[in-house]
Amino acid sequence: FNNKKKKKKKMVYDNKLDWKSLTAEKIKKMTTDLIEGSKKATETFVETKENRLEAFYEYVRSEQRGEPQQAMVTFPKETHPDAEIREAANKATAELEAYSIELGMREDLYLAIKAVKEEYYEKVDKLDKRLIDRYLRDFERHGIDLEKEKREKVKALKKKLSDVTLAFQKTLSEDKTFCLFDKSELEGADPTWINNLTDVNGKKKVTLQYPDLLPAMNFVKSAKVRETLGKAKSFQCKEENVPRFEEALRLRRAIAETMGYESWADYQLETRMAQNPETVKAFLFDLKDKLQEGGKEELKELCAIKKEMMGSEEETQIHAYDYRYYSEIRKERKYTVDSQRVKQYFPTDHVVKETMAIYQDVFGLRFEEHESPNVWEESVRHFSVFDAQSNDFVGQFYLDLYPRDNKYGHAAMFPLTPSYVDEEGKPESYGVAAMVCNMPRPTKDTPSTLSHSDLVTFFHEFGHVCHGIMASSRYGRFSGTRGVEVDAIEQPSQMFENFCWKKPALQRLSSHVKTKEKLPDELIEKMVAAKNCGSALFNLRQLFFGIIDITVHTAQEDINTTTLWNKLKPEITMVGHYEGENGFGAFGHMMSSYTASYYGYLWALALASDVFTVFEKEGLFNQKLGRRYRADVLAVGSQRDSADLIRDFLGREPNNDAFFKELGLAK
Repeated sequence: FNNKKKKKKKMVYDNKLDWKSLTAEKIKKMTTDLIEGSKKATETFVETKENRLEAFYEYVRSEQRGEPQQAMVTFPKETHPDAEIREAANKATAELEAYSIELGMREDLYLAIKAVKEEYYEKVDKLDKRLIDRYLRDFERHGIDLEKEKREKVKALKKKLSDVTLAFQKTLSEDKTFCLFDKSELEGADPTWINNLTDVNGKKKVTLQYPDLLPAMNFVKSAKVRETLGKAKSFQCKEENVPRFEEALRLRRAIAETMGYESWADYQLETRMAQNPETVKAFLFDLKDKLQEGGKEELKELCAIKKEMMGSEEETQIHAYDYRYYSEIRKERKYTVDSQRVKQYFPTDHVVKETMAIYQDVFGLRFEEHESPNVWEESVRHFSVFDAQSNDFVGQFYLDLYPRDNKYGHAAMFPLTPSYVDEEGKPESYGVAAMVCNMPRPTKDTPSTLSHSDLVTFFHEFGHVCHGIMASSRYGRFSGTRGVEVDAIEQPSQMFENFCWKKPALQRLSSHVKTKEKLPDELIEKMVAAKNCGSALFNLRQLFFGIIDITVHTAQEDINTTTLWNKLKPEITMVGHYEGENGFGAFGHMMSSYTASYYGYLWALALASDVFTVFEKEGLFNQKLGRRYRADVLAVGSQRDSADLIRDFLGREPNNDAFFKELGLAK
């Protein structure tokens, strides 16, 4: 991927993220410096009475320049192997959030920005108008327009909510729940996976991390083993975190009521594409009705397979711990797709390398790995990104691929620093992101391989990385994914998931772990044919999360979430559950910006499916198209509304035709 026509000297960019020298004491000092620096910049701005516009710009720049330090003191709570540093990062996050709440209630700062609008609004361009409006909107959503007593109440409630949220997240990230089984009990799963599990007193240790959990739930024959693991997952952190979640619901409802909103969902959705709970509910329940018809047929087939395999004459039920197992058998029987066989074609190292190669080709980029990276853990990799034609520097990213104790337990992209320009309009900061995953870790004797599902997840998250770093923004708050509507933020990544079902991409992404052969055409055809196998039940599970989310966040009174979970889960998913379970205890999305917004995954999928039709028509690896998408969608970030970006890219209004096809609902 080296460009032979390099004319410019390669840029070496210091992202100001010094992970190796980080200590708990440094985090404490940097946090104090950040807060004191912000206070000083705020005082300077509010005291300025002449040339307020330039004073406002300087205030914005001063806030932006603190971003690397803010990443340094908060991000380690998600990934750092040192417990003392993680604890310091948790405390720093709490301090910064408390300060942010105080700052958002400063009437003098609000009035100073309001004065800038009154004096200069008609003299500045569209982006500066948007900047001023967004700052004022933030203050108004903090409750700045409320009378003093209510304002103080909202401030106190938000601080309590921040504390509860951090306690919830800390418990979840540090959870070490595991189950022990005899090796013989794990029959049916990949022998390599079994052998690689940790031995504890002659038994195999299976944790709730996905590289352990999913192979067991998908392939272990023993219903007892699957039931034990499924129950552990369904009750994960219930005792500690469900009370915290229910307290968070009370606090959110109180905040919304004090600020004059009907519900927390009304408050949250005001800044989303959907705009209100009624639109969200109509979207979700319409899909539920459409999907349950297909779900009944899928369930009937799974029950028949289970009945036959158990040799039972009685009616059978698909329990929560049966769903994945019998779905795999159904897929293999109906389409002769053996997921264990498919996995052998996706060695992790090859998938990572080729995923990056595909994104480089599509977007016209070049990635260069740092030889001696300054990182928080020795397995983390660090890359700089350049435009392949101009050699212009674009940004950087980190890859933290493998599970370890106390690390963030899912897959996600964390934006670290934004893109913005200096006083003269020259780039001062570039987008830097970290991709955090939990892929199967290779051993001395066995390379790591990915299921096709894991491959799709990696490809998806790398789409977020590109969105996060390919920003070209005057202001940091509009850079990359920052400020993008939550129900649109998944659109680019979900669009790129479609590549993982197309022959040209699958052939590039595959290389048999032993023979290096590409995925055979016959297997690709079977995988594609099986793509919608079980899609109704799968998406009903997603709908359940969306529906229960919007239900608890439109409620007008306290809810027993365990009772609600046990009522709605079987009603919507149509699959059995564990009596008394409550997944809210480990549902991290519900203690993040995704509250009242989980529907956004399906909402964004509708947009993504439509956008992908352009790539399908003009070519997956069409760099001209990729560069247009990069420039007109990803690089814009939140400088424009997502609806306008997508409409302009498509050249028409979006529609749901491709979405219904994606869900297997097309006639």
